[in-house]
Amino acid sequence: RIQSDPSRRAVARMPEGFDPKSGSVNPKQPITSPVAIAGNQTQADVTAAAKAASAGNAAVPAQLDWQKQVIGGAKVSGTFEQQNGEMTLSCGNGEIGGRTDTCQFIWQEIEGDCEIVAQLKSQRGGDDMPKSGVMMREKLEGPSVAAMVSLSPTRIAWLARRLRGELHIERFWRAGTPGWVKLVRTGKSFTGYHSTDGVSWRNLGSQVIPMENRIYVGLAVSSRGFDPVAKARDAKKVETSTAVFENILITRR
Repeated sequence: RIQSDPSRRAVARMPEGFDPKSGSVNPKQPITSPVAIAGNQTQADVTAAAKAASAGNAAVPAQLDWQKQVIGGAKVSGTFEQQNGEMTLSCGNGEIGGRTDTCQFIWQEIEGDCEIVAQLKSQRGGDDMPKSGVMMREKLEGPSVAAMVSLSPTRIAWLARRLRGELHIERFWRAGTPGWVKLVRTGKSFTGYHSTDGVSWRNLGSQVIPMENRIYVGLAVSSRGFDPVAKARDAKKVETSTAVFENILITRR
């Protein structure tokens, strides 16, 4: 499986005037940073993001403080590390899918229309269906309505739970890490995308999911897929999955 190359460290480009001492954004206030991108971005990327911001699309600095939450029960564990533009999440005994999610989740609270983009550099561990990617959810509870685009070493997954406690809608494609994932909210519509280079995007589909105006937007990792048979068979087996992300950008649209 593909491993993260420690010699290719990301460089975070922060906007002029950014205060590293505070290192946080109050999501209840307008974000005024013209551009804030973490990772290996080209000047064209920075220019495009600056133009978007000048048009009113404010970006959430990916290098600022993120909130973390292990969603699920006491048997689920998770860790989160942030260094040099990379975000490393691990989850033990978590699964995303079915009627409830158990996973490691890091997030920002965002109001209204928005999108999140991330590059998944590597994923290792877990069973044959771990999930690592971008997620939007209404509540920090397992059965919450949610949408996610995830990658594993062998597949892309587009998931949506339209009602609390309802079975996830899941679609799969053959592909794998590394890769880019994007999730866009426009009103009640949520659309997932996948890219191999962060430039050309494939539309994975859309779902209408009623959510409150303020939701949780971030990265999620689970160690296994939704498989009741395998879950019962491997109940005593601890699966741990670790994913490395960079180039994370949340934008209010």
